[in-house]
Amino acid sequence: MKWYSTHKHSDDWHFIIQADTAHGFYLFVYEFPEAFEEDFNATRECISHQQDHTQDTFQYAKEQAFEDFGVPLDTWRLIE
Repeated sequence: MKWYSTHKHSDDWHFIIQADTAHGFYLFVYEFPEAFEEDFNATRECISHQQDHTQDTFQYAKEQAFEDFGVPLDTWRLIE
């Protein structure tokens, strides 16, 4: 499962959280809109990001996005 944030970051960065059964949840940070679009639309694992951070739960990943990048907790949407 993957989620993206609808937050408009001041540096135009984008964010995806992806579940990984072996490692928990990855917070992916995209500094380039093209890379974000590529992973947003992909059915495979995210690979085009510039940064990644691993957390044990979805909530922890959202909290890290908030603390490190100012991404509000209520801006996450499931990618279907």
